[in-house]
Amino acid sequence: MDWSKAKNILIVAFIITNIFLLYNVYKNMNENNFFYINDETVEDVKKILEERNIFIETEVPKKVPSLPILKVKYETYDGDELAKKILGDYQKVDDKYFDADRNERIEVSHNNKFFTYERKLMTSNINKISLEEVKKFADKFIEDYGFNDESVKYSDTISKDNGEYEVIYKQSYNGMFLEDLGDVKDEEMATRLEMRVTVNNTGIIKFTRKWIVPDGTKSHAKRVIPSTKALLMAIEDINNGNDEKAIITDISLGYILDVPNFDTLINDEWYEMES
Repeated sequence: MDWSKAKNILIVAFIITNIFLLYNVYKNMNENNFFYINDETVEDVKKILEERNIFIETEVPKKVPSLPILKVKYETYDGDELAKKILGDYQKVDDKYFDADRNERIEVSHNNKFFTYERKLMTSNINKISLEEVKKFADKFIEDYGFNDESVKYSDTISKDNGEYEVIYKQSYNGMFLEDLGDVKDEEMATRLEMRVTVNNTGIIKFTRKWIVPDGTKSHAKRVIPSTKALLMAIEDINNGNDEKAIITDISLGYILDVPNFDTLINDEWYEMES
């Protein structure tokens, strides 16, 4: 059998199926005055995903709402104020703040829009601790230093091979997530909108924060894409070129800040933007 030819036929068939499905999605939306997706369309999308070994274990939203465009600006940080609050007595050297014993440091960078706290390890004998303890350490840190409010949502805890954990917090607005399309290849994670707390058995060893402040909405609204279309668009990202089983446990509505596109449009970096 000519496997190359067969593969091409399957790809073409998949593309045709997607085009047909997207046509039906838009057709159904027009018939329903752009408000709801029908059950048949949802089931068709589920079948396509299951053919790619992707399974949905949550409700697929059928309502297609309109949302106002959200205006935002980046939160800025005062290095001296943070150093006084977290370090107590401190020394300042080249925009970096150190405690008296120089075991801890604070840095406010990227035009005061990115905050970093680090504590030096005093031992290399690192033993793992439980996920519950890790999150308690992280929760206490952001609570003690005023980084916790109703916009903060716990996202994930990542376990590293060296006994460290990274606890990630994301931002929300009126119950919807706030995200950006930052470049996660930045080694300092300076272009990712989040708080990230690094923890080991000694406690907090690193904390970074990049946050935005909602600054009102524009008068006109924009209709979001249907959840079914979003699922089809996400197939390649979820599947990532392999056949491993993937399970979707949550489908949420939110706002995305397209930072790379803004950078291109205004020939400037994200940290130079005012709003």
